[in-house]
Amino acid sequence: MLRETFGEQETMSVIERLNGSIESSYSEIVQFHPDLSYIPEK
Repeated sequence: MLRETFGEQETMSVIERLNGSIESSYSEIVQFHPDLSYIPEK
């Protein structure tokens, strides 16, 4: 949609500016371990 509106060069410029505004990112994997968790009785 950006390419249709602004053209290829302007679209790439917008994407580069957006990417440059990201300070950091991270990801993590979480896995449940019942032996390490407190599970209250019902």
